[in-house]
Amino acid sequence: METITGCAICGFPMEYRPNLYVENGICGACINAKAKKDIDFQARQKWLTQHLEQSKQLAGGGEENYDCVIGVSGGKDSHMIVKRLVQNHNVKNPLLITTYDESTRTQAGVHNLNNIAEFFDADHIIYRYKPKTCKQEMKECFEKYLNPYMLAELRLGSFESEVVKIAKAFKVRDVFYGEDAAYEYGSTKELNIFHKQSTDELKFIFMGAIYPYGYLDSMHEARSVGFKDLQDFHEWYRQGSVEHFAQIDSIGYMVQYWCKFVKFGAQRTTDMATRLCREGAIEREQALLYINEADHILDPLAKYDICQTMGIAESYFDKIVDSHANTKIVKKDANGVWRRIKKVV
Repeated sequence: METITGCAICGFPMEYRPNLYVENGICGACINAKAKKDIDFQARQKWLTQHLEQSKQLAGGGEENYDCVIGVSGGKDSHMIVKRLVQNHNVKNPLLITTYDESTRTQAGVHNLNNIAEFFDADHIIYRYKPKTCKQEMKECFEKYLNPYMLAELRLGSFESEVVKIAKAFKVRDVFYGEDAAYEYGSTKELNIFHKQSTDELKFIFMGAIYPYGYLDSMHEARSVGFKDLQDFHEWYRQGSVEHFAQIDSIGYMVQYWCKFVKFGAQRTTDMATRLCREGAIEREQALLYINEADHILDPLAKYDICQTMGIAESYFDKIVDSHANTKIVKKDANGVWRRIKKVV
């Protein structure tokens, strides 16, 4: 079997991520993780408190005005962001905004979305885009790009999203996001506080640039304010997954990540295994086991749920996947399952 060398620290198969920078056999994500030790996060946290107070004054200073907007799914990062802003930075009136997911919600997802508003007693807007149109767009994006959530993600996380539109409507000056994915996954060497599309009137702030971002840190912070994961409800043990606490709000959502496997040769299982390795939770050898033995697995319940949401048969799902598969990177085994051609070592 052909092999490919993974990152010397975390094991990530480096040729499978576009724009990833590499130095001396180490991926950009690992280099950036080490570089965080040289960032003065305490100074950034002090700055944030002052910045939010200044923003409040510029917005009029009244208690009826929102201090900031936070786009929340109800997940661990959402809980972490709200907790730190409220407890550490004198935020008293945040506005939480959620974009509704048409896939089936998990029990944990329902609990967490209710909990984040109730625990912090915060105003919470749940925006549901036209349901029939949304599902049709998901199907079209899946057929054309093998990415059913492409437009839905833009409505939630882009800098022209519904979250941003609502922030502007309420004349809020700061919108918070979690991690800077480009930095955390090693596509850039700069950990900037503001997204480049920020303006004088509206700042997009990465909380992962104020506090050193980590999955285990977010999990600890979230659990302290009532967050629960899939295992707390014993409802769904995801096949092929490294953990049961991330991206757990709905069932079908995870399929978009698996689709990356047949196109690029790596998906979320690899991302999570290597990230947990960087955070010291598992060893490189353990990460390689997940990468080589679990990354190809598509959870059957997630597949069923996304097909139900898009209104297609699972056989049609398979047909579309086959049409997009990059056969230079993956091939079908004797059971018709797409597998990576090269083993990561």
